[in-house]
Formats: sequence, C-alpha cells, structure tokens
Amino acid sequence: MPARAETIRGLARSVAAGTVTFGASIDGGATVSALRARSGIGDWTAQYVAMRGLGEPDAFPSGDLVLRRVAGAASARELDRRSEAWRPWRAYAVMLLWQRAGGDTASPATARRTRHEVSSRHGGVGRGADELRDSG
Repeated sequence: MPARAETIRGLARSVAAGTVTFGASIDGGATVSALRARSGIGDWTAQYVAMRGLGEPDAFPSGDLVLRRVAGAASARELDRRSEAWRPWRAYAVMLLWQRAGGDTASPATARRTRHEVSSRHGGVGRGADELRDSG
C-alpha cells in the first residue's frame, strides 16, 4: 500500500479512536504534536492543519520554502527566529507572505506560480512595479 494512503488511513483510525481530535476548542499545540507523532506526517503538514483546519493563529510552517524565500531566510531555524516577533499571530504572517509570493491568493500552490501567471490571469493584479512601468 502506498505510504501516503497508509498515513491517511492511520490518521483516520486515530481520529475514530479519539487519540487525535480536531475542533475549535482543541489545543492547537497538542494537535500538532499528535499529528507529528504519526508516521508520514511532518511539521509542515501538522502546522498547515493547525493553521487552516483549527484556526490556530500562531501555527507556523517555518520549513516552507516559499515562506523562507519571501522572508529572505536561509533556513527554517532562521525563519523561526525572525518569526518570534510575530507571536501570537504568525499564521497571519504566513498568509501575507504566501499572498506576496503568489499575487492575490494565499495558498502554497498559488505561491509557487510565477508573478506573470497570476497577473495575466487576473488582469494585471499583482504586477510588480517594473511590469507596470514597462506596460506604459
């Protein structure tokens, strides 16, 4: 069985058994720890689930390559250090950094698109100053 499928099945079994829970009143840190303890789930996925699924305002996937690039951080450790000043609202910083990287939609998939793809699809929204200057 593919590893991803087994990871999802194992997580589903844990949720059904009550060892991993999701909900607004759940401690985000405990859920992140429980998710990371699962085989096949790393810190990025656990932080993303906490941020998007649980609404955890301080979730921060510091290993995200797009975040590191946009923030100018060479490593996840450096980004973690820089992000301390953003506590307890680091998830909002994530959304803003992804938005900056991707034009106008805050998600990792969009952040990987080039500025040209985003700006041409949205009628120029998100174009940089150089593009605006060159377009006359």
